[in-house]
Amino acid sequence: MGKVVFFNLPGATGHINPAVGIVSELVRNGEDVIFYSDPASSAKFSALGAQARDYRRWSSYNHDPEIAADLPSIGIELFEMTEQCLLGLLAELQEIRPDYIIYDSCAPWGPILADRLGIPSIKFVTHVLLTGRMSLDPRFWMNRDMLSMIRRNYRLDSRIRGMKLAIGARRRLRDMLVSLGLPSHGMVRDTLQIFRRPKELTICVTSARYQPFSAQMPNNIHFVGASIPDNRDDTAFDRPGHSSVPMIYISLGSVHNQKLDFYRDCITAFADTPYEVVMSVGKQTPIEDLGPLPTNIHVRSWVPQIKVLQQARLFISHGGMNSINESLYFNVPLLMVPQQIEQAYSARRIQQLGAGLCLRPDRASPHRLQMMSEQILTNPSYAQQAASLGDSVRAGGHLRAVQLILSHIQTTAQSSDRELAA
Repeated sequence: MGKVVFFNLPGATGHINPAVGIVSELVRNGEDVIFYSDPASSAKFSALGAQARDYRRWSSYNHDPEIAADLPSIGIELFEMTEQCLLGLLAELQEIRPDYIIYDSCAPWGPILADRLGIPSIKFVTHVLLTGRMSLDPRFWMNRDMLSMIRRNYRLDSRIRGMKLAIGARRRLRDMLVSLGLPSHGMVRDTLQIFRRPKELTICVTSARYQPFSAQMPNNIHFVGASIPDNRDDTAFDRPGHSSVPMIYISLGSVHNQKLDFYRDCITAFADTPYEVVMSVGKQTPIEDLGPLPTNIHVRSWVPQIKVLQQARLFISHGGMNSINESLYFNVPLLMVPQQIEQAYSARRIQQLGAGLCLRPDRASPHRLQMMSEQILTNPSYAQQAASLGDSVRAGGHLRAVQLILSHIQTTAQSSDRELAA
């Protein structure tokens, strides 16, 4: 039995939910798992048999809409969180004495701590991997959806201010790495060097078909499909209306869900149409502010998304990778209204693959919402492509991920034993 520390991102449901199956399967295989995320997730992971911990002793960071919409801000916040947590986590891990570390791709303290302790690290990725080839290829970034998102979220003055803050945060982190005896050469200029670990096992809980140039990826990167265990959510869902009536599910996820105008547009778009509509608006959105609801529109603060998708014909979503994975896992095509830049990329990619359509937020009028939904629902090719992609999403998920993790750790341990014997 091994002992593993798993670092995740506090408050980021799209990063935390895919970890549920992996933690559950690690525990089932006899691993002692210590899982770091946020207090709201503690009960969920404790119930799986893991030790649930959080970062509150050192950092108050929690993923929120304002930060999530601005990638440079996320980078600054994560480097500051690393600076705040690193020494405290190091002292804690020296007591825990883990055999290896799994870290979310947005947890830069993970590989740093693994290097300091001299133990293996494994990267856990919930999104499309940004490669050098992608960043140089204008087909992936120079389109109207991406440019519109950049114009809305990245003003020149905020970018200049962000660059100054980022350089300061990187310098402080570099100095801390030097004090720990860890390599830091070039980090102020090239932050991503922390994550350039060519021999490190990388588990991507997405489909290889989403990933551009996936055939050219090195063999340490594995696309295992969606991590959706049977025990992730036992909450029942009572389907409204008759089962013969097509159901549309609407949700903007757990971060960007305070969008009253969007919800009102959806109500206008689908009022008195031949569809049952289930709309999840988040716990911070007062449902009464939406006014009287048509009989075919059913609004909830929260629903068990996996259960809903098993009965839906269309998912109107923000295009978060977790939501895309879950939708295609159940062969449901998507109409995506992205709220931040990587969602705009993911939505465009799913549209290119024929499993849905992408609609810019500033163009999401009731007319377009209804028209594009009708296009998806009446053209069988979207459902067919969703089912085709679904095959690649159901590629083993958490079961395959844990097989790879345990095999990698065993191989690494055997290699270390041979080196010691020599």
